[in-house]
Amino acid sequence: MKIYGALFLGAAAITHLTHRELDRLPRPEPPSLRQTLPSEEAVKLLALGYGALAADYYWLKAVYEFGDPAYTAAGYPNLQALVRRVLTLDPYNLTAYQFAGTALTVSELDPMTSIELLWPGLERRPDAWQVPFLLGFNLYYFAHDYPVAARVLARAALIPGAPASAGPLATRLAAQAGEPEIGLRLVDTMLSTVKDEKVRELYVERRRLLQLESEIKWLNEAVRKYVEARGVRPQSLEELKAAGIITTVPSDPLGGQYGIGADGSITTTSESSRLRLPSRNAAKTKAQP
Repeated sequence: MKIYGALFLGAAAITHLTHRELDRLPRPEPPSLRQTLPSEEAVKLLALGYGALAADYYWLKAVYEFGDPAYTAAGYPNLQALVRRVLTLDPYNLTAYQFAGTALTVSELDPMTSIELLWPGLERRPDAWQVPFLLGFNLYYFAHDYPVAARVLARAALIPGAPASAGPLATRLAAQAGEPEIGLRLVDTMLSTVKDEKVRELYVERRRLLQLESEIKWLNEAVRKYVEARGVRPQSLEELKAAGIITTVPSDPLGGQYGIGADGSITTTSESSRLRLPSRNAAKTKAQP
């Protein structure tokens, strides 16, 4: 028995030392989810006249990546490249343009790629109001290119089947650039057409951000009226309500709380999440081909 005990203790010691040595070795990196894809020119050559079929292959990969939790956590490393190849192989694919205009604007990706991919769709799908509508929204929301966004939305309004709001929105955007109310109406129109739940959540969050800006603008105007009438700044939002300038104190749509700063401007505890639309004069023309 003593011999077996000694052998057991010896084996345990060897196992312990082996584990210690293994712990000192560099751990292998987890496998990368980034794929090596052939260039856009190469995929056109390899398709050999079967562009639509090859486009379907990349389309399925793009849809899978967008819905897969592992790829989501990794920041969608291949999504933009996959959609590029879909539209290279099938440049008239309306569903791919709609995907490019919505899914490619998630926070993990550069929305300018979405804008870039939508521009050719204006010429390739002149029958589809969705392409200029998405492009107009993205130019407004991400590029802050209000004059061009207004022109693109006006183009959408002329296409049969376009939402009735497209024309008036284009007119208002041309005249009142940077107004969050315009963005709210744009988002509401988008939400009426979006079916994918993940994309809907994206636009619901954008609506909250725009609502925050709209309410801050409204409350600042209320403060201005209070000062104009009384000659002093209000110390709280309740004073605005007591004066009859506002009927209710709104709740911050992001879950924060509104207040009045030392300079009399409206503050919110959600300050770090604010959208901050530039004014018309501050907006720069961007993202045009």
